[in-house]
Amino acid sequence: MKACCSRVSSRPLPVDPAEIPIAKDLKLVADSFVELQQARHTADYDNSKVWSRTQVWEMIAVAEDAMAAWWNIREQGIAQDYLLDLMGSR
Repeated sequence: MKACCSRVSSRPLPVDPAEIPIAKDLKLVADSFVELQQARHTADYDNSKVWSRTQVWEMIAVAEDAMAAWWNIREQGIAQDYLLDLMGSR
């Protein structure tokens, strides 16, 4: 999943101006997935890490922003392709 998200993050923006906002939202979703997954691993396995309330709220904000972006693009072809990539179907 991380590899799939990294591919999305490294893609150049499309040439078509109508597709740029969709690509930016998908990049936000992919970047957030990686960031939140890393934070979850840290929270689960690094007992030396103490999370402040502010850090927790920041991670919640990242998740909320990603969900809002996904809501905007979820029916677009590029988003559906991303889901297939996440499942390893490609």
